[in-house]
Amino acid sequence: GLQKFKLDYITKIMNKYPFDGICIDFLRHLPCLPVGKQWEYRECATEFMSKLKGNMKNLNRQMLVGAKLPENREACHADGFDIEKWAQNSLVDFVIGGSRTVNPDLDWYKEITKGTNTLVYACWDAWHLADAQHNQTRDFYRGMLSNWTKKGVDGVVAFNFAPAPKEELAKLL
Repeated sequence: GLQKFKLDYITKIMNKYPFDGICIDFLRHLPCLPVGKQWEYRECATEFMSKLKGNMKNLNRQMLVGAKLPENREACHADGFDIEKWAQNSLVDFVIGGSRTVNPDLDWYKEITKGTNTLVYACWDAWHLADAQHNQTRDFYRGMLSNWTKKGVDGVVAFNFAPAPKEELAKLL
């Protein structure tokens, strides 16, 4: 019942407003499957994404469907996300690998999406990073973005993005 409620609600909103896509943030509130049995219940998450993709196709306009997922295969599978199946069956148009790390396994994401139309994005979540990764130098961030680019990402998502360290923002106020 909860899955149907969420699908109906998302579809209603996407039909009402001229959005061009939706990204389901599976990292925001984990777990979303029974604890300790997430991989056993992976078909529930796959079914949700399949129904969502079908609902978006029925809106009579191009709608992209994406998912923000854990940083690597092990974490995806531990949380019950069969992203390999999602990519191979065109259930997602894009994936965002990782959110709470600056080193997601982009090689794995690129490998499992090879030969599909699924785009791969890295994520810089400026709020949920480890404390050691907050307010680094420009060279740190340039290096991070350069590494991601060299790994072939299709783009970068900035989430909870602050445009400058607190000290720099304070100077502007």
